[in-house]
Amino acid sequence: MALLDLIADAKHDLLLVSFAAYKVPILVEAIARARERGVTVRFILDSSTEGGLGVDAKLAFAALEGLTSFYTWRLAKRPLHPSGQPAALHVKCAVADRSRAIVGSANLTGAALNVNMELGLEVRNGPLPQQLTSHFNALIANGDLSPADRAVDGA
Repeated sequence: MALLDLIADAKHDLLLVSFAAYKVPILVEAIARARERGVTVRFILDSSTEGGLGVDAKLAFAALEGLTSFYTWRLAKRPLHPSGQPAALHVKCAVADRSRAIVGSANLTGAALNVNMELGLEVRNGPLPQQLTSHFNALIANGDLSPADRAVDGA
């Protein structure tokens, strides 16, 4: 599977962005191995309330707490839909070492990784992996994306 290969091949840094994230033990194991190799790992995940990780994401990645960084898009920074609901972070991508990226439809969920029909594009080298990393770095630097609180949504 392309995502697990990307994680296994990462040497320095890994960025994972997803709307949903849960039921992913194979992904957690792959990331733990990457951390053992010294790879810096950052997650950017959607959150339904201000600052905390969702219950499912918190449970899914509990084994990685303290080993990886988690970021969310603060509700105060999101535009509103005409219905008044805040916009969602609906991005699904992974970037390794600023040189390899996967952009596609798959969330970081067990269903997406194991049973759903998903589509993704893998890019090796060229400007896109670096541009994605720079874009998310800028969103973090200007405060649009903030470190996720340790609290869980709804707790």
